[in-house]
Amino acid sequence: MHSYELGMNHLGDMTSEEVAALLTGDRVPRQPHRNATYLPTPGSHLPDAVDWRDKGCVTDVKNQGACGSCWAFSAVGALEAQVKLKTGKLVSLSAQNLVDCTTTYGNHGCGGGYKTQAFQYIIDNHGIDSDSTYPYTAQVGPSPMPAWVKQRLGRRFQGRWDPCNPSL
Repeated sequence: MHSYELGMNHLGDMTSEEVAALLTGDRVPRQPHRNATYLPTPGSHLPDAVDWRDKGCVTDVKNQGACGSCWAFSAVGALEAQVKLKTGKLVSLSAQNLVDCTTTYGNHGCGGGYKTQAFQYIIDNHGIDSDSTYPYTAQVGPSPMPAWVKQRLGRRFQGRWDPCNPSL
């Protein structure tokens, strides 16, 4: 048995329609990939339930604010768990990196997006930043140059920092 306490938050005085309009930015592709069917291994048994919190694969709850970026948080949450299972380290990844950098993949920043396109960006980019180096702002960039980049470049840097295309 679990107990909990109710309290007022930033959504408490909104109607269900207002909350949905504010927070639902997840988009569904028109034609889902047909080759993504799960086929169980013969003789395998799936557990009735899995709680990833018990396995230490879940980062803290995050607030997307007034930005329809649930798709980005969903994508980084899934990837965080996979990184933990592969490396043993739980790293909070940057939803902001996806919000800012996946528009060329068909996503719309705070206006919604596709998890599948976010994953394609991550694959093409060979990863994404951590939340500590590219923190969430609940709006579409431009993002300030991270301190570690300033430190690495020193006075050599001329021009505008583009976190979506960091090759200098």
